[in-house]
Amino acid sequence: MKPTSLVSVLALVFALGGCGGTTTAKTPGPRTGPGHTDGRDGPPTSALPGPAAVPSVVIAEIHRDDIDWAFARHGDDGLLLIRKDGRFLTGPVRVDRGDEAVPENSEGLRDIGPAPKTATPTVLRGVKDGFILMWTETSGSGSSVRMVSLTVDGKPKGEIGLVATTKDPVIWVDVLHSASGGSWLLWETENTDGATVRLKGFPEGDEVVAATNVRGWHAVPSPRGAVMAFVQGDAGRAVSVGAEGLSPVVELGAVGARGDVVVAGLEDRFVVAWTAVDGDDSHVEAAAVGYDGKILRPAAPAVAPIAPTQLHELVASSDGKSFMLAYERRLGTAPRQFVLETMSPNLERIARANVEYHSAQGGPHVVADGTGYTVLTSAPMREKDEQAAAAPETMVPVFVRLDRVLAPRGSEPIRLEPLAFEGARDGVPALVSGMHCEGDLCTVLAEGDQRPTLVVLAELPERTTTWAVPLAVEKARGGPQLKAMSKTADVPARVAALSSTKLADGRTALAWITHGDTGGTTPTSRVAVQIVAADGTPGEVETISERGIAVGGVKIVATGGSKGTVAHLVWSGPSSDVAQVYLTAIDEKGRKGQQKTLTRLRKGKDAAPLVLDVDAVAEGNGVIVAWSDTSHGNQEVFVARANAQLTRRGKPVRITETKGLSGEPRLQAMGDQLLLAWTDTLDGDQPDVFVQALTTKSLAPSGDRTRIDDAPTIARSPRWSGDAANLALSWIDEPAAETGGAARARWVTLDASGKPATPRDISLAGAALSSLVLRCGSDTCKGLAIGKQDTTLALGPFVVSRIGTNATVVTPHAHLPRGSAQDVALEAPDDEHFYFFRDRAGGAEGLIRRLVVSW
Repeated sequence: MKPTSLVSVLALVFALGGCGGTTTAKTPGPRTGPGHTDGRDGPPTSALPGPAAVPSVVIAEIHRDDIDWAFARHGDDGLLLIRKDGRFLTGPVRVDRGDEAVPENSEGLRDIGPAPKTATPTVLRGVKDGFILMWTETSGSGSSVRMVSLTVDGKPKGEIGLVATTKDPVIWVDVLHSASGGSWLLWETENTDGATVRLKGFPEGDEVVAATNVRGWHAVPSPRGAVMAFVQGDAGRAVSVGAEGLSPVVELGAVGARGDVVVAGLEDRFVVAWTAVDGDDSHVEAAAVGYDGKILRPAAPAVAPIAPTQLHELVASSDGKSFMLAYERRLGTAPRQFVLETMSPNLERIARANVEYHSAQGGPHVVADGTGYTVLTSAPMREKDEQAAAAPETMVPVFVRLDRVLAPRGSEPIRLEPLAFEGARDGVPALVSGMHCEGDLCTVLAEGDQRPTLVVLAELPERTTTWAVPLAVEKARGGPQLKAMSKTADVPARVAALSSTKLADGRTALAWITHGDTGGTTPTSRVAVQIVAADGTPGEVETISERGIAVGGVKIVATGGSKGTVAHLVWSGPSSDVAQVYLTAIDEKGRKGQQKTLTRLRKGKDAAPLVLDVDAVAEGNGVIVAWSDTSHGNQEVFVARANAQLTRRGKPVRITETKGLSGEPRLQAMGDQLLLAWTDTLDGDQPDVFVQALTTKSLAPSGDRTRIDDAPTIARSPRWSGDAANLALSWIDEPAAETGGAARARWVTLDASGKPATPRDISLAGAALSSLVLRCGSDTCKGLAIGKQDTTLALGPFVVSRIGTNATVVTPHAHLPRGSAQDVALEAPDDEHFYFFRDRAGGAEGLIRRLVVSW
């Protein structure tokens, strides 16, 4: 790169490249500093240590703090602008490549006219044959917007022009210059009704009001003119701008509360994206619109919503044939998680990468770079063979030049020889800005922290270096993928248990119970049901009871039942101050029908019995129910059956009678028999999983019970999967306090008689596994695991062979902010759709979520 700069000004307002001369630069290779000290008595170094510095040249040396400056590029033409003592001063800077830099003749800084004495919205933009300077001035009667057109050398082409006057304050100005050659002047005013955005064609064009009463907007040039997206109320809208003026307004639909709409102009259409927010759930949505206003792709999630996500940037490539979507996964972790996706005009993903960003403020900056992109981020200054330091590292500006599939073409920390003063941090600038890529040449402005301040124009080269690249392209994964995540319901309390079942018509019935008010004596847990359509659309939440008992859990089972009944709901609640097992008929809209108690427990001498851990399976149009209770002084497991009219048939059958605690019963239908799994501490040991066959007709135990796994760990949450021919049983295996370690899952396959194979392990890489669902077929089992990883929830789908002995380590595919105090529980009505619940982060409310997995 050979940017050549101006001669110095005798008044020493600033000097460019040294006092009395012109500074030039060669490329590539190191060069010495500008020959000035930094005010800290340290001489400049001769060269930076380590890999070569980024080619650069000093274009300004600011001696006074009261100088505002700007720089703009258009191709090889650059222009420096200074606002000093109420005047605008300009000077050209040539920007191109070459082994030798050729100084330009210069007349020094040129005074082009009066400027506001205080900073106001001001913009300098390159246009077809020069530059446009646009600014605002304020007075007691309002604001005025002014501009002047400049040659490539910074000479005014005419007098300073008045663009507009307004009584409202002007809070933003811009110049949009299209590849088609047209330019538009843009300004925004604001009053109590919101913002108003106006446009005016240059050099000729009428002033038009693009949008009024907006609370968010974004406008950029496009290959055919310019495009603008904006938010009015909760609705998104867009217009395109061309030689014929504004196109008709395009309605994009609801965009949510954030209103951070952005737009990018492509070759034959434009794309609009925004962050769709619902509580603390959020994802990025996008729509594609033709320049004629026809919606080519309606608003839909632009990326799989598998983590709370916030839109960051949307940038079209220079050829208009792709765009980059940059968004942040809001996980509350450090470094912050930013994702870059290149996409086709039809919003199909081309490539995806994760970029490091180590700052609490802002985010990576992206600009178009030919058919690719360049990203400026904050990352460690580390070479490829260096290991990550245990201590916090110094974060510096690092650029990455990328092609269309996000393969790096060049990546380095921005280190500059002119800033390599003694005491400086390896030539790293204090501030970088103004990144610009055009004609395969990318530049960035950098400021040193010396006194006086150096302003340096740096090239961002494409070359092989030993520096580490702070970006990882996401390889195409084989196997299952988390396809989408959506919120099913807000719950005004922490959820204690969740259950789901697939209905005959393809819909899913959900049921849950909340923890309620644990401080009172009256049960206050809410039992609720919701029907979710086959496409994931949630129905209304129907409250079944406000007086449930959380420890009793909840179970919903699809049944024929009586006329109009599609499911039976099992839960625990009080009757005459004693906990009982309740049965409720649920109709096709999820509403409560007939309801009866299944048990008739009585208060003992010392305390009322507890009902815990209900479960059920369908039996014709009725149900067989299992639960544990303390009616016999110890926690034991019972089963009973009820017909379609919810009437119990026969007495409850007691299954266990041990000195330990027997709980978490889970039923599995097996033709003419049932299998019952539960956890039991026996004589005070850690709980293990047991299985007992029951005769379906009498519900009596058949044969001996089987202890599935005798381990010093804590077994909990047993769960059946499959049918009589493909049966599996899984549970969570937590380490005892004295042994430590991460929780895992264990599982076994069972034959038709209930005989288990050797248990196998499933763990979640880097996380303590907390909940697991398996769905087994004849050869493989599909599953989803969730666990706690630092401050997030890790989610991982997997496929495992049904037969074998090997342990399985699941790789997380998504992370979510973890709730405040709650383990996560999963339910799966089929192989593709999973439901789970969690607390809202830091709050006492809950969320029910739906995950879709593609296999």
